[in-house]
Amino acid sequence: MGVIMVSFAVGVNLLVQPYLNSVVVKEDGTQQTMGLHFRSIFSTIRSMYWAVYGYLDPSLYPIVNGNSGPDQAPTEHYITSFATEMILTLYHCIIVITLLNLMVSLLVKKADEVLENEESEFKYTRVAIYSEYIAWSSSVPPPFNLLFVVKEVFTRLLFDRRVVTSWPVFL
Repeated sequence: MGVIMVSFAVGVNLLVQPYLNSVVVKEDGTQQTMGLHFRSIFSTIRSMYWAVYGYLDPSLYPIVNGNSGPDQAPTEHYITSFATEMILTLYHCIIVITLLNLMVSLLVKKADEVLENEESEFKYTRVAIYSEYIAWSSSVPPPFNLLFVVKEVFTRLLFDRRVVTSWPVFL
């Protein structure tokens, strides 16, 4: 992903470099300067990094050309502006596709790990279900399991020396 960012940053920086110090005086007398988003490759990479998170606003990246002609009218280079926006849009699309590809590959890797453990998970679940069925307390229907409870209480009281006899133990 870093190679993609650097290559697009170099392309945008080469395209916008001639316009960096341009100042245009508009008809109402206000001055507009070229933004600082593309002043170096590092700042271009930083702007493109934040574009991954959705901060790619075309209104922040105007191409300022200056004034020309006898009346000093503001000039605009539509092809350069369009090319810059298309390069940034293409960059954004490639990054989104790359991140989606990364997400899919991580999900496939996790699914492979689950499928590798499928047999052991099935065996463990089967043993847990069988052991629950084979337990003496749950293998008899409810009216008859009272006999098992009474038998267990007397067995523990009479034959098990570790049992401390007190009233809560019987419950």
